Amino acid sequence: MGLPFVSKFEWYIFHALCIDYVWIMYTFIPLLLFSWWFDYQNSKQTSSLFWSRTYKIIFSLFVILQGALVLLTVSDHEVHRSFGTHLSLDFLDLYFNLSSLREVKVFLFQDASLWFIPYLLFFGSLPAWFILHRFVPRSQVHPKTALIILIVCFLACQSFRKIIWSGGFREKKLAPVLSLFLQEFKNRKPLLLSPLEKSSLAKNWQEHWQRGEGNSSWVFPDSALPYYRLPLWQACAQNTWPDSALCNSDADGDGFILKEDCNDQNAQIHPLATDLPSNGIDEDCSGIDTQPWNFILIILESHRALNAGFLKEFGATHDATPFLNQLAGDSKVWSHFHVSGIPTISALMGTHLSLWHHPTRYIATSYTWLAHQSFSELLGKKGYTTHFFSSADPSWDNQTPWLSQWYQNYTYSRNREQDGQMFRHMGQWMKENLNSNKPFLVTAMTKTNHFPFNRVSEMPPYPPGIGLEDKMLRTMVYTEQSLKNLIDSIKTEPWFKKTVLVIMADHGFSTGSHGSTDMGNGLYTEHTWIPLLMKGSHPKLMNLPPINRAPSSQIDLGPTLLDLAGIAQASHAQGHSLLRPQAEELNSALVLKGNEALWSSGSWRWHGAYDPLLQRQNGIELFDSDKDRLELHNRASEHPELVKSFQQSLYPLIKLHLSLIETNSLWPEP
Repeated sequence: MGLPFVSKFEWYIFHALCIDYVWIMYTFIPLLLFSWWFDYQNSKQTSSLFWSRTYKIIFSLFVILQGALVLLTVSDHEVHRSFGTHLSLDFLDLYFNLSSLREVKVFLFQDASLWFIPYLLFFGSLPAWFILHRFVPRSQVHPKTALIILIVCFLACQSFRKIIWSGGFREKKLAPVLSLFLQEFKNRKPLLLSPLEKSSLAKNWQEHWQRGEGNSSWVFPDSALPYYRLPLWQACAQNTWPDSALCNSDADGDGFILKEDCNDQNAQIHPLATDLPSNGIDEDCSGIDTQPWNFILIILESHRALNAGFLKEFGATHDATPFLNQLAGDSKVWSHFHVSGIPTISALMGTHLSLWHHPTRYIATSYTWLAHQSFSELLGKKGYTTHFFSSADPSWDNQTPWLSQWYQNYTYSRNREQDGQMFRHMGQWMKENLNSNKPFLVTAMTKTNHFPFNRVSEMPPYPPGIGLEDKMLRTMVYTEQSLKNLIDSIKTEPWFKKTVLVIMADHGFSTGSHGSTDMGNGLYTEHTWIPLLMKGSHPKLMNLPPINRAPSSQIDLGPTLLDLAGIAQASHAQGHSLLRPQAEELNSALVLKGNEALWSSGSWRWHGAYDPLLQRQNGIELFDSDKDRLELHNRASEHPELVKSFQQSLYPLIKLHLSLIETNSLWPEP
């Protein structure tokens, strides 16, 4: 929808023919072998009627199978044009529901290619196939000769794909839908680790996380749950930490031993201390700051950093963020902030669970039984009012069961799917339901700036012939104006002065950079670099510089908000608070999607496969984002030791992560 399946016909047609031919031959060659056997039986005149009937049945099944594959292929191509991803089992798990089905007519009626061609292809392909089968004259070539010809053509196609002109991205783009399904079936078996390997990988992960955290006030008490951690004093209080001498010591001399003292390095913090309100510090060890700050979290659909004017000194190429530019002047900005998952549902999962996403599965649909605790859920348990607003239907990608656990309430209406409508309703709800006596987290997810960036009724008409990128710039401006109207409507509320406003995107989007418009393809800057800013006079925020250059990602958001609220509780979060000292030197960011991984550390961005046994379509790439934000100059060959270092540190972390997700080993079972 809005984009052709391919833009250079001659670059794809030969690979398309060869790939389809090879996959057809996987079923057709066995049929020819049977045909050869059938001729042999006829020549012997033994059981001729039986073999004739068997041949007809098998050939009819072959015709039906190929007809079904034609329908699947057409559907796959249309899904690819509309969503930038292949039709797959996970895609069906995620989107095959009533909410998505009602949107099909929107995609079809707004298709920018030939009008109604999806209908023509889908409903016309099957009759065309059977007519072709019925009326095309049968070849009189002997099955043995035909078999030899077809095998020669098969080898020629394989040679063309693998040697003469290797497919690269074309292989991924043109992959037959059946091959995708088979690969998914193969990947559905959980990754099981031996106790020894799990112990080794867990120790490696925990040391990695502690280095990133920069202190040792957290411990990992359960060997079966390598991510599960507790503040040291809580582990002592629960008798799950073996060092009793340490647990019974009083390092700061305040009269409280460690198992009673939530900070045994500061004599001003202990159970009988006076808790100073709203400073983000839990002085009395109650588990939360007294009178903690409120949070408004805005997640902007496809609001990529490349279009953020306030990030131009860091490589942004456009300016479609007038309101964020205005806010950035007196906010804290993170200039090297990344997604944790693509598409939107993966970003939401990564943000709320504070976890890297799964590269080949959607956690939202494949692991609905996953034991976990989100930062929003923990805030609710600590006395916050929590509410989620969305312009898009949450059931579209199976958000609803997760939102029901993460938030006390969520609001969506089919009558408020334009961002302006949603924000107006949200503002009215906030003025009527929030007060200064109870802290709150209100999260909002926008929709209008979504591919294919069609205008909504509240926007001015588009000029004729407008391109996709110009559409995106205009929908971004509209969404920002809608957000500005919300903030203007609530900024005089008494609770607003003690509210931290957090704004970020769910992911970016490519309009053709690096030769592809596929969602997340290559995990390049246009997909994975997103803005993050926080505005508010919270004491901990005031200590930060205006621009924070630490490589960070959505998994760091939850720990940061909990830090601002003065909460240090049991967690499985892989991220870190962005408020801690030396965050710039300690932080890194990882994105996983398909067979690809992006690892950001300092200004370097390493691209490769997430598993050493896999191949990334574009091979190993290394970019310096400070000098080459658009990632046009691969420097992997100049820095082989750096590439090797990234890979050696990354692969064990990912292997453990996949196993823990697939075996439900994040959080103690209820």
